[in-house]
Amino acid sequence: MTPYLNTLAPLTTEILSAAASRPAKDTELWRSVIAALTTSFQVDDAGELTAVVHPIRSLTWLVPFTSLVHWTEQRYQAIVPLLVSQIGGLSRLKSDNVKEAQHLAECFGAFAGSTGSESVLKSFNMAILMTTRSDNANERLIALIVLEKAWQNQEELVQFAPETVAEFLSECLQDENGAVEAAARKVLKRIEGLVGDLSAYLE
Repeated sequence: MTPYLNTLAPLTTEILSAAASRPAKDTELWRSVIAALTTSFQVDDAGELTAVVHPIRSLTWLVPFTSLVHWTEQRYQAIVPLLVSQIGGLSRLKSDNVKEAQHLAECFGAFAGSTGSESVLKSFNMAILMTTRSDNANERLIALIVLEKAWQNQEELVQFAPETVAEFLSECLQDENGAVEAAARKVLKRIEGLVGDLSAYLE
């Protein structure tokens, strides 16, 4: 899939950049792009080692197939702001943006599950969390929906639990919008399922 991603990267960036700045006119096209990214995160071979047998000495080597990898750490970091910007774009849709958010949530979950890089996960988690402070309630809600999916798919995020809960979820749990508060409680439940009781961070 790597050759296709390399070819489509400029167009993907163009479509998502446009969708972030204004509601997407063609939601089917947007869904297709998000679905393609989701699949790419799920099937990319980043970080894997492949066993290669020496033809003469019958020696088995572990060789990284970097030629099959598209999502390097640099590319992960580069796409984080573009992905997270889709939250704001979705929040301005006149259609059911919460329903559309499920497509984005699947993509965020696949992204989180595809990398174990601490720096990438930290950037990703923080970028989503900053969006929970938007003045737009729909944007806050969508941010929490995708955040919950990311935490569902990547246990390595537990190292960021204290700041996630104490600095951000604690605010969302007091949100004046009932849907936002409920979504925040769902995220908290997800995180507590991984690390245990976090009530101390909510005081």
